[in-house]
Amino acid sequence: MPKKILVLCVDRDADLKEKVGISGPIIGKSMNLNAANKLLLKDPEEVDGNTIFEAIRIYDLMRSKGEDVEIATLTGDPGRGYIADREISSQLDKVLLQFPAESCIFVSDGGDDEQILPIINSRMKLDAVKQVSMKQSKELERTYLLILDKLKEPYFARIFIGIPALILLGLVISYSLGFEWRPVAALLGVYLLAKGFGIEDRLLYTLSHFKFSSEEVSTIAYVIAFPLFVLAVWMSIDQYIKTSQTYDALESVGYALRTLVISFVPPMFLIYVGRLYDNIRASKNLATLRMLFYSVLTAIILYIIWAFASWVTSDMFFGELVNVFIFSIVLGALSMEVVHYLKMDMVRGVDLLGKEVYSSSGNYLGKVVSVDDDEKVFVYVNPWKKRESCDYNRVRDINGKVSLV
Repeated sequence: MPKKILVLCVDRDADLKEKVGISGPIIGKSMNLNAANKLLLKDPEEVDGNTIFEAIRIYDLMRSKGEDVEIATLTGDPGRGYIADREISSQLDKVLLQFPAESCIFVSDGGDDEQILPIINSRMKLDAVKQVSMKQSKELERTYLLILDKLKEPYFARIFIGIPALILLGLVISYSLGFEWRPVAALLGVYLLAKGFGIEDRLLYTLSHFKFSSEEVSTIAYVIAFPLFVLAVWMSIDQYIKTSQTYDALESVGYALRTLVISFVPPMFLIYVGRLYDNIRASKNLATLRMLFYSVLTAIILYIIWAFASWVTSDMFFGELVNVFIFSIVLGALSMEVVHYLKMDMVRGVDLLGKEVYSSSGNYLGKVVSVDDDEKVFVYVNPWKKRESCDYNRVRDINGKVSLV
């Protein structure tokens, strides 16, 4: 029996969805042909449509040779990044449930579409990568027009037009209030750090999936905590302005940080108490344990920042600061060990056999077929009849099903 091969296209920035209202997964030759036609009729210069046509050509060629082959196109998200990759991952699982391919031929237009290759490799063998290049002039005028066309896309417009615009507005407001350029530079630095370490994508995903519920105490906590966070930032800025008239810039930052940390404690306390109460009421033991660890970790981080700020303002000796770091490291390590021990004990206390296993994004992974409490691992069979071993440490929650990190 010939092995099953998938010819796969990926539209990571979801042009199909944005321009012609077609979302993935698009499975089968007729569906892909229809999608490519609609996309190119809407935008003849769209390279994703030509990529799908190339995939169809490869699909027809392989069918003519008697191969067991299927074609599919996946769509991501206009924002690309973390959200797009999770959507593509979910759609790929749906395709493989319908057509359990053993290997894949990936057809790409280059660019950032090929960033999802690790996602494909985690599920099947990658036989080949075919890159589609549009035949176009390399003259300066064409390049200029191409750049202008890209700037019309929301993702690039936000980066190359939106961010400079916000910086200019921030500078005008900052100078009007007498703060000069430093606050704007600090905010830009924080944003670039969040962008560089992938925090922005995760934050956007969390916010897009965040739901308020009148039945949860944490909803009330969030509503109360938000203005307290805003007030904390304002008090910190106000403290910096007041102390900068007497102390140098570094000491002023130290006083501002201490004010910020102390002001952050009440809203953080409200949020964690609300989440803990909801988890306990819903009998989510692992989630409760995780929230307790997060609360301890947050307290340690705030304590370290406060101690460092106190040393900067000469209210703490360097030896005391070192002691704070040592104490924080020991407390953090002990907390991790306690959480690990309690988590292993909780997982061992649950009958995992026969439970369904899901990823953190909600994708079905398989069903547990054996459990080894001594080795702290369980084995599940995925939809493609392959056995996968999983360590207890990867278990995120057990509530009728097993959710993995």
